[in-house]
Formats: sequence, C-alpha cells, structure tokens
Amino acid sequence: MATLQDEELLQSSNFSTESEPELVERYEQEAPTASHLLAEESKHADLGDKGASQMQHDHSEVRDLGWNDEQSPNPVVGGLDNAELWTLIRRFDKQVFRVKRIDEPPLGQLDLNIAEDEDFSPDKLRAQLERFYMIVVTNLFSFWKHIIRLRSWKEYQRTSAFLALE
Repeated sequence: MATLQDEELLQSSNFSTESEPELVERYEQEAPTASHLLAEESKHADLGDKGASQMQHDHSEVRDLGWNDEQSPNPVVGGLDNAELWTLIRRFDKQVFRVKRIDEPPLGQLDLNIAEDEDFSPDKLRAQLERFYMIVVTNLFSFWKHIIRLRSWKEYQRTSAFLALE
C-alpha cells in the first residue's frame, strides 16, 4: 500500500510511468571498454607477473614467440599456463567466424559481442553441422556399436561380464 508521503514524492519528482526511456544517441564520456581497461591494467602490472608476450621488446612489430614447446617461453602470458593459453586460443578460433570493426565502441562493455544484425553464412552453418556431427553423431554411433558388441554372444566373456553387472 502506498502511503500519502509516497504519492507526494512521486508527484514532486515529475516521475511518469507512461514516459518512454530516454534514448542516448551517443555517449560523450571517453571511458574505455572493459576489455581495454583490462589491457591497460595488465600493462602496468608488476614485472614478475608478466609473460614473454607482455615484455617490452626491441621490435615495434609483433614478435613471433612460436607455438612449439621448445621454442615458446613459459609463460607467454603472465599468470596463465601455456597449455591453458593454447586451449583458450583454440576455443576462440572455433567460436569466432568473422570479426568486423565498428565505428563507436560499446559503452563500458566488452568490445567483442555478437552482432544483432549478423548475416547468415553458409560457411557458419556448415561449420556448426560439422561440429554437431563430430561431437554428437559419431559418439552416438560409437556408443550404439559398443552396446551391440556387448549384446552379441560372439565374445561370450565380455557379454557375460556385461550381463553380470546388470
């Protein structure tokens, strides 16, 4: 139940429930996105926490640190094991098909988001179907073959062990 004070507060604050939210065409404050903020913080981190890719090099270009265990220094990125880094890179490569530049960065969010007006791509559909086939369909067939093998009496020891467990 609303009290008399609540009603007076609502009337005095010019609050209207029917009004539309204010549309902001452009955000004027120059604040970095969350991912840029993380990158800036990592630049100023302690030298002991940095990996080989975060050190200052003599080259102004990107330095090739290599992918082989013998070549690549450990750690490439500070605070992250190289095996975990390679796993994250492979996962990123599998999930990201196309990246395009936008003129205005998003307001204080991560700057790699799924586009709302993303185009349909036959390559993307094909890649998703290949992934589904390799992960789900092949494993189902393998499981089914294994069950059929257990149920057949050609290998009586395996089948009897299977039946004993049931």
